[in-house]
Amino acid sequence: MAGGNLRLAEALAERLPGPVRTRHAVGRVDWTAESTTVKGQGFEVSGDATVVTVPATVLRDIRFEPALAEAKLRANRSVDYGHAAKLSVPLQEDAEPSSVMSVPDRFWCWTARGEGGAVQPVVSSFTGSAAALEALGVAAGAGLWLDHLAELRPDLALSSEGAVITNWDDDRWVRAAYSVELAGRACDHTGLVEPTGALFWA
Repeated sequence: MAGGNLRLAEALAERLPGPVRTRHAVGRVDWTAESTTVKGQGFEVSGDATVVTVPATVLRDIRFEPALAEAKLRANRSVDYGHAAKLSVPLQEDAEPSSVMSVPDRFWCWTARGEGGAVQPVVSSFTGSAAALEALGVAAGAGLWLDHLAELRPDLALSSEGAVITNWDDDRWVRAAYSVELAGRACDHTGLVEPTGALFWA
């Protein structure tokens, strides 16, 4: 998406009657069959219902009162998550839109147009799975991944000193990348979406 995927969230937020509160971590949710109260440091919001959308990886950080039933907790534990990282490297020269995949090194990279139609001065690269992150040395920094990227894309003038790695495992609000379904391990979809009083799950 031109301008970044954040534009999608911003467009949705514009339709809401009130502002979206970012950087407001919820620590507790009190609920009954007919109402909820969401609490965090320095704020408290009450309403007829609450839609809980946090990843299953961080649900345990929120205190629910009364406590959630074991069936709901078990359903959340049935969700498996994948692992992914992104490498962004500034470019010293103009480039054309492109997309190239490295099969042996298990990552792909691309250059893309921005909001004004011009190609952005950056090459982005994405890899997924714990094994791929380990093979590219993501935990140790950008060095090894940069070497592979330079080998794959000799047509790009990389500005390596400006490289930035985003590892979703390090994000305190997610601690993983995306939910997955593993062969031989069932996810309890019904239990995940089953309402809990005035709590609804998405």
